[in-house]
Amino acid sequence: MNKQNVRAIAAYERKGFSVRESVCVNIGGGFVMDDFIMSRSIA
Repeated sequence: MNKQNVRAIAAYERKGFSVRESVCVNIGGGFVMDDFIMSRSIA
């Protein structure tokens, strides 16, 4: 999830997701993907 996408993050949090980790990945061409990995328990 893009860290700047506050509306989408809030929507996922309402469904029980939380931030598991923060990642910053070089995707080439001078661009990076600065995102959150979100997860939720299925139990």
